[in-house]
Amino acid sequence: SSSSSSSISPASFAAAASSPPTAAAAASAAAAPAASAEEEAPTGVAGAKPRHLPKACAAAGAGNGAGAADGSPSSEGVAGAETLAAGSAAAPVNLSGVWVKDAARSDLRGYDAALDVLGLSGMQKVTARLIEGVEVHQTASKFTVSFLTVVPFFKVTEEVPLNGGSTQQRRRDLRQGRQTAAARSVSSPQQQGVLVEMSWGPPLEGSLTELYTLLPDGCLAVTADTRVGSQQARSVTVYRRSAGSREALLADSRRRSGSVADVLRQQQDQGLTS
Repeated sequence: SSSSSSSISPASFAAAASSPPTAAAAASAAAAPAASAEEEAPTGVAGAKPRHLPKACAAAGAGNGAGAADGSPSSEGVAGAETLAAGSAAAPVNLSGVWVKDAARSDLRGYDAALDVLGLSGMQKVTARLIEGVEVHQTASKFTVSFLTVVPFFKVTEEVPLNGGSTQQRRRDLRQGRQTAAARSVSSPQQQGVLVEMSWGPPLEGSLTELYTLLPDGCLAVTADTRVGSQQARSVTVYRRSAGSREALLADSRRRSGSVADVLRQQQDQGLTS
């Protein structure tokens, strides 16, 4: 069966930060073991087809800071959301590598809307916004994503079975109960990538799908559909491939942004913690 150190994602990464945990407590929360991977994967989830983004996706050593001043995606920015072609597992693209978030080309409003759907607090949202990028490891049977952030007590990696089986994990919103997670390759003339599907029961029954696809310019787009009850939100986050390691990415972030306390103070000054 597949294992996962946690089921926390950018949208729920912050859920453990409503009261600052100790490093040991956070590490324990991130290390929840996955149960059996024999359950059937969720079905019937819509995806998204990114439109062409003209801006070149050059390798980057670090993130590029904030996006548009009003939090909206740039004119070059967000991939559209259209019908996902039926995905065959034949000749899947491999998305392995370190990817740096390109905030200027990402849907920041949609991302915040997803945090609202999950019911996260202001401080939890701030923690979620501090994610700098992702590191992907993809094999024939597993799809693993590590979320890269300067917040020291969030060292979270998700591992999901790919093209067969599912796993039980901690819920994305860190509420009581477990969620089912599975992944499958998407291979069509329109798209190449991986679709991760998650669902959980009461309390606040919901689901989350994340479609990882390569854009025509070589960037990575992650289209997330979040649903809790009657509420739903869609966002697209764009990443550029990094020329360096995850350690170099985070070191550069610390040099640019200062300490975590400094970053949180800046967010509070901008009114982003309410």
